[in-house]
Amino acid sequence: MTKSIALCVALPGILLAQAQTTAANRPAFEVASVKPHLPGPGPMSVTSSAENGRTSYVNMTLKGCIRAVYGVQPYQISGGPAWVASERYDIAAKAAGRATADQMMPMLRALLEDRFKLKIHRESKELPIYLLVVAKNGP
Repeated sequence: MTKSIALCVALPGILLAQAQTTAANRPAFEVASVKPHLPGPGPMSVTSSAENGRTSYVNMTLKGCIRAVYGVQPYQISGGPAWVASERYDIAAKAAGRATADQMMPMLRALLEDRFKLKIHRESKELPIYLLVVAKNGP
């Protein structure tokens, strides 16, 4: 992939520093494929099998992948180009051996960082909220 993005993942009320890992000590899949999804209707899906260490994302936007892999909500993701939320991809990957979904998450993060040149930092942000109050004369 030639596209690169930088996103901010905002976590309300907390500031987390993400450990930087080098290519040598980063977990990686034995085999991985990232392809643009062919246009057409169809649902987005994520499948994972711990028995054979496989995972696949079908018809997913990169924003959807980031949500799944980093465990965040849409409102917690800011920045990046518009195509992050519109272009869809098919991702298929296989670990070297048996791997649980939790063991595959760091591998998926590394895959997104490598293939999309994804850069993420976490920060605390103040966001607007609405306050629901009872009127003077009651509800």
